[in-house]
Amino acid sequence: SRPGPGSGFDLKIAELFDQVRINPGAITILGTCDSGTIAQTDLNEGIGIPGGLLAAGARTVIGAGWPVARSAAIGVCRKLISALLDGAESPEALRDAACWLRDATAADLLAELTSIGHPAAGDLARMLPEDLAEHMFAEPVRWAAFLHWGAPWKAVASDS
Repeated sequence: SRPGPGSGFDLKIAELFDQVRINPGAITILGTCDSGTIAQTDLNEGIGIPGGLLAAGARTVIGAGWPVARSAAIGVCRKLISALLDGAESPEALRDAACWLRDATAADLLAELTSIGHPAAGDLARMLPEDLAEHMFAEPVRWAAFLHWGAPWKAVASDS
């Protein structure tokens, strides 16, 4: 049995093939703090969720290659999805979202989180006014974690 909610669990790559159905050509965004991490096997092979999703049919997978702050992941996902909906291709949308995070102040991130009513906004709202002007994610280790696997993806306009 799996651990309870909030305690995490191990997703095995075989489960992706057996239980996950992905529309061919889909984009998959891994919005958690390090779901794009790649592990090395005893045979010196890299294995992880991104490769499993690509093998299961995803055209594009986007996620963080190492742990990042939850608020950073939320901000990047918001900007990424917004750019995709505006017609950008996935590599450019991800680049722009990561650059936004690099240049954003804590106040900018607070505004993004507040606009969607995310509970993480509460943590930022408790910051001192002078701290809200800080560029919390200016170091590359904080914004460059977001990676793109697979081919570029672009939203297709519907004929509705």
